[in-house]
Amino acid sequence: MDTTFSASHKAKSASGTTPFEQIRAAEAAESARVQKELDFFARKQQETVKQMRETEEKEEHEIRETATTALKEFREKEMPKLLGGSDQKAKKACADLEAACASKEAGAVSALVQKVTSSNFLATAA
Repeated sequence: MDTTFSASHKAKSASGTTPFEQIRAAEAAESARVQKELDFFARKQQETVKQMRETEEKEEHEIRETATTALKEFREKEMPKLLGGSDQKAKKACADLEAACASKEAGAVSALVQKVTSSNFLATAA
C-alpha cells in the first residue's frame, strides 16, 4: 500500500474530476442560470415598457378625441352666442362713435373755418 497520497489523488471523485473542477462547473452552471434569468427579466422589462407605451398612446389618443369632440361642440353651440354678442356690441360701439362725431362735426367745421379765415392764420402757420 502506498502511503504517499497526495491531495489531488485522494480528492478525486468517482467522475474523475477534482473538487476545484466541480466548483468551476457548478459556478459555470450557476452563471448560465443567472444569465438566463437576466435575459428573461430583460425581455419582460422590454415587454412591459412596450405595453406601457401602447397604453399611454391609446390613452393619449382617447384624450385627444374627447378634447376634439368637446371643442367641436363648443364651436357649434357656444361660439355663435359669444361672437353674436360681440358683433352686436361692436356695431353699437361704432354707431355710438358715429353719433358722437356727427354731433361734434358742425362745431369742429365752424371752428376750423373761423381759424382759416382769421387775419393771423398765415402768420401763425409759419
